[in-house]
Amino acid sequence: MLEAKLKTAADIDAAVALCSALHQRYADFAPKMLAGLRAQATVKGEAQRPSLRLLAELLLVAVYNEQKVLYEAMREVVNLFGIDSFKNYAGDSL
Repeated sequence: MLEAKLKTAADIDAAVALCSALHQRYADFAPKMLAGLRAQATVKGEAQRPSLRLLAELLLVAVYNEQKVLYEAMREVVNLFGIDSFKNYAGDSL
């Protein structure tokens, strides 16, 4: 799943459905998947944006329920790109 090319909304929807089914069937699937997605989301490249979207979608369908996972990934992306204006806007909450 981590190596799949997710380019369209339909690709992401299919990945969410597959991850949800695997999560329901295998208890150890979600932690491993989240670790890999978080690593992909915090590295500059083509996989970053789809990985962040997939993290958000998996939170919405309750594959995981800790908002902190998505929040920390977004924080690392902001730090990675050095977006000072966004940091100033978000203030201490980021």
